[in-house]
Formats: sequence, C-alpha cells, structure tokens
Amino acid sequence: MNMMDKKTYKRITWHDYRAWLGVTAILPEQLPAPQANDYCLDSRTLVKGQWFAALRGPRFDGHHYIAAALAKGAGGFIAAKAYRPHLAQDLHRLGIWVDDEPLLQLAKIARQHRLRLPTKVIAITGSSGKTTCKELLASVLRNHSPHVYCSFSNENNEIGVIKTLLRTPSDNRYCVLEFGARKRGDIATLTSIAVPDIALCTNIGSSHLGIFTSPEHLLATKCEIYTDSPAHCISIVNNDYPELLAAAHATGKQMISFGQAGDVRIISSDPHTASITLQTKRGRETYRAAEYHAALASNLAAVVAISIALDVPSSCIQSGLERCGSISGRFHTHKTGDITLIDDSYNASPQSMKAGLSTLQTLYSQQKKILILGDMLELGATSLDEHTSLQSAVAAIQPTLVITVGRLATHLAPDAFPHREFANTDELLAANLDFASIGDVLYVKGSNAVNLREVCAAVVAKG
Repeated sequence: MNMMDKKTYKRITWHDYRAWLGVTAILPEQLPAPQANDYCLDSRTLVKGQWFAALRGPRFDGHHYIAAALAKGAGGFIAAKAYRPHLAQDLHRLGIWVDDEPLLQLAKIARQHRLRLPTKVIAITGSSGKTTCKELLASVLRNHSPHVYCSFSNENNEIGVIKTLLRTPSDNRYCVLEFGARKRGDIATLTSIAVPDIALCTNIGSSHLGIFTSPEHLLATKCEIYTDSPAHCISIVNNDYPELLAAAHATGKQMISFGQAGDVRIISSDPHTASITLQTKRGRETYRAAEYHAALASNLAAVVAISIALDVPSSCIQSGLERCGSISGRFHTHKTGDITLIDDSYNASPQSMKAGLSTLQTLYSQQKKILILGDMLELGATSLDEHTSLQSAVAAIQPTLVITVGRLATHLAPDAFPHREFANTDELLAANLDFASIGDVLYVKGSNAVNLREVCAAVVAKG
C-alpha cells in the first residue's frame, strides 16, 4: 500500500489476482501484491512505490512509459503481453502481464475491490446536471457520515470510474460516481464495474446527439443505468421524462420518482430566496440554497429522492445545501472590478443553455447584460436548428451585446440586438474588449472544446 495514504483498504493477495485475472496472467509473485489504491494511471503523476498501469488510448500508449515509470520509482506495472518483446528483459519480472488491454483487467480489479466494500454506491448519469447532482449529494451525505468518497471533477469515463473505485477505502459508507457516455454500451460497462445500489438519470436532452446518431440510441444508452444495474439497485427516475419512467418501470426494480409529479414532487421554486418546496412521503419539505438556478429544483428533488432511498434525514439535506458552493464553470459568479462575471463555460447543450439564460434573466433582469456564447457541439444533424431555436431565449435577456464564438454560435444571436462574431477564443481575446464599459453582467457559455474558460480566466486576471 502507498504509505502516504493512511486510509483503510482490504488486503489483496496474489491468490486474489489469480482468481480475478485468470490462469494465463503472468504475476510477479516475488513482489508484494499491489493494493487497490496503489495503481497510477498516468506516469506524470506517479508517486514512488505506486504501480503503473500501461493504458492505451487513441493518442497515447502507456507501454512506452513503463521503463520511465520504473526509473521514477514505480513498484511495478500492469501491461499487455504483446509488449513484452519491446521491454528490456530484466524488467519483465516487475510486471503483471495480461492477455487483453490492461484497462479491461484493471476494471476487473476495481470491480472486485468494489464488491468487497460495505459501501453504498450511487451512480449518476444524464444529459445535464450530472456533476451538480453528484457534488450536491456528496455534500448532503457528508452531513450524515464522514466516510464519503466521490469522483473528482467530471471523471466520468471508464478510466475515471475505475480510478475512483480503486481509491475508495474499505471503511467507506458512500461512494458517488458520475457516468458519462460516448457510445452505446458505455453506461452498461460502467454499471457492470461499479455495481451501483442507487442509479439516477437526471434527464434526457440532445447533448452528444451527433455521436449517438439518433434520440433513440441516446435514450437507450442513458437507460442502461437502469437496465444493466443489479436487481437490488433502486432506480431514481425523473418523472418529467415518460421514456425514462417507462424504461425504469420495465426492469421491475424498486423505483423512486421525482419532478413535477411523482414520489418527490416539486411544489414551488422561489428564485428570490433560492428556496425549493417539495412534497415527499415524509411530508412537505422546504430547502434554501446559497444560490438559485433554473435547474435547482429538479437537481434538488433528485438528491432528496436518493436521500430517502438511503434513509438520510432531511436535516442533512439543508446542511449539505448550505455547504455546497457553486462549481467552477457552472454558473460560477465572480465580482471582478465593475462587472459581474458569470462563468458557465464548462459545457453547453440546448437544455443547459436555455436554463442558464433563464436563470440570468431571473437574477439580473435590471442589469445591462453582455452574452458571450460559443458553439454547442456534437448535436449532429440538429445543430443548426438547435442554435437558431434559442434566439428567442437570447432575445428575452434584452442583451446590451451578444458575442458569438464559432461558426454555429452565430445562429444564436438575434438580428435585433447588437452582436459581434469571432471565429475562436483566441480571436476574441486578441480583441481585448472593455466589457465594463459595455455592461454590468458578463455571461459566458459554450461547449468545452470552444475553450471559453480562457476568456473567463482573462477577465478575472484583469480584475
């Protein structure tokens, strides 16, 4: 075990590895067996004594860094047998050699480690709101138990989920995971590794529709969190999406619904006090958040539904709301000089863009507003229509100026309002605009690849 980590982990032996990886794996049994939290998936962050996992991706191959990792002090490595001829023979004895991709074998190790945990695992997916729900839930659960672990930032792919599970201590009570998907079957894979006790799909929108090619494929992929979860898993379902409700109901598993109707029903949402009133089996419950957002009611209702499934008292929910601050890049507010910057730059879909603009108008109706809006990517054949359809939401803001970044974003700007177009973020930064002389509030949102976070960083740096 990494001596820098004082958390408790159930010991893994070479006998365990043999059972998990199969008889064809070559194990360096003369070395101490690596423990769950000993694995490093990136040689750049490796700490002496950790085991290096030689993962392969479309733009990298970790096998090329095995020798460097060992020179840096790695305790050993896990690699594909096909690479053995390319590594110095005296280093062979320091590795776990497997037939398939090391990531697949690491997934087996992570799953077996998870099955040994007395931990309740909560898995969250959806087109939007995943990270917000994850962070809010973790904050709530930490008021119920000090033993809560959750995925860092938006580490929601196979590598991120495996990393989180491997680092979850054996005395942990709750583990909150975020699941993302780039293709059909991704959520099913993550579900098979994490074996969740609670499964939530926040909503279904048009995010990544260009990747999934059709709304039906996107829906089927997100619903894998219900269909592929174990029989004991409780499904937390957004009642406002009948297709999600039908998919969860068809599994025959226990279900708690939330939304404008359902087991956790949204009664009211007050933007002026950031308070939400819900009707649950425990009665009428009112919670007050530090900040309002148009998506707050739905996200909070989902978290309350999960809390009910876990028997977490309502007092923990209010305390969790108070402790959970805004998340970087997600309607994160900065007061910088004479202007209020609202950094919503982390990502954008038609649903989240509309919610962000609605929140902006509700909270800052009297101020002069500048909008910096970037392309919403991966929408496939619907891209042009989705951008154009949001012109009415932009117009409702009555913006002083609309700045668009990217080819598609130009279709977000209504002709009735002043607007400027930039091909990319670098071009916008080079223009060195004096935002404070134009408006009071600067709202920034676009897909992550547009890199509008650099604009926000520049505004904050200027003060």
